[in-house]
Amino acid sequence: MEDKIIKIQLYPASEKLHTAYKTIFSNPPEGYEFIMPEVSARNKFVHKIRVNKTARLIYKSFINLFKTTKFIEWSNKTPNIDGAKFVFARNSIYKGKLPWVLYILDVPYALGGYNLNIFMKNRKIIEKYLEKDNCKRIICTDEASIEIMRRYFSEKVNDKIILIKQAIAPIKYKKRSKTRDEEVRILFMGSINNQDDFYLKGGAEAIKIFECIQQDCNAMLIVRCKVPEQIKSKIKENPRIILIDEVIPYEELIKLYADSDILLFPAHSYMLMSLLESLHFGLPIIALDVYNVENYLKNNYNAFIIKKSEKVKEYYEKDYPLNIRNKKFFYDERVINDMAEKLKLLIKDRKLREKMGKNSRKLFNERHSLKDMQIQLKKTFDEVTQNAD
Repeated sequence: MEDKIIKIQLYPASEKLHTAYKTIFSNPPEGYEFIMPEVSARNKFVHKIRVNKTARLIYKSFINLFKTTKFIEWSNKTPNIDGAKFVFARNSIYKGKLPWVLYILDVPYALGGYNLNIFMKNRKIIEKYLEKDNCKRIICTDEASIEIMRRYFSEKVNDKIILIKQAIAPIKYKKRSKTRDEEVRILFMGSINNQDDFYLKGGAEAIKIFECIQQDCNAMLIVRCKVPEQIKSKIKENPRIILIDEVIPYEELIKLYADSDILLFPAHSYMLMSLLESLHFGLPIIALDVYNVENYLKNNYNAFIIKKSEKVKEYYEKDYPLNIRNKKFFYDERVINDMAEKLKLLIKDRKLREKMGKNSRKLFNERHSLKDMQIQLKKTFDEVTQNAD
């Protein structure tokens, strides 16, 4: 007789899932299956707010004024599904009676709607639910999240925390064969949905850095990002910059990574999937030493990590990295020059480029393998189901 598959309910329900969650839910540990209830009219309404710029501004003004998590709780509310053994809550507090596991993908401030003031005002309420006996485990995907949890929550909450590194499913690809005289392809990845994110992802810096080196180097820059109109016209004037500002099929995205030689990553805050995908595809990386980057890259091993600007005071404020949409984040000539110098080095030194690329792939296999993540999740889920009986 085959063992019964144990069902885990995803909370909250959502029309569109982050790629990181899709990886987990499409590749559950042996003996488990993720299920999700039908997306309600309420959830659909909230999704429309999040993708509409005007509605999003009204929502942010509302929560900044009242500093409440009530709207977040209302929007997340999802009924329990019959047959679910426990709940897997992604960046959200579950207030039901089933056993549950909290999964923090990026920063714990997500529990306060990515707003520091709301998080701090409601910290004790959040702590109360995390201390409850039916909250079995708190999974953090990186050390930076654990550090924040330890700073703000009780020992009882912190005793539930475990580290399980985020992974992505193996992707079959073939690196392009290139001649010594062929242009080196530099990849910049930003948001394909929101052109306002161009600046916080380091888009302005990426173009400036490339302009610094293009006269001396045989290279091209590929910008995969939604960009403001004034930037788009500037890009079109440069024949060595290729812009991809629309959603492309997954197969084309794989080829884009596989055909690239270097990831240029001057973002003001880290981007999880871009880093993981670049590691998987064996790309050397040039990045700023912003929040959490050091937990994914090794300086002078698979990446050059450049000191962030001391002129941008917002890096050192207590609500960083939640403040990265602040327009006071600007490029610093020292940072541009430092990154340009390392980029030029990688372009001209093919052996170094290939060595660091191999190290990226090695780091991915050591830290972010899907098999390892499944083993750790299974161990955690087994503990939860045994304690729930």
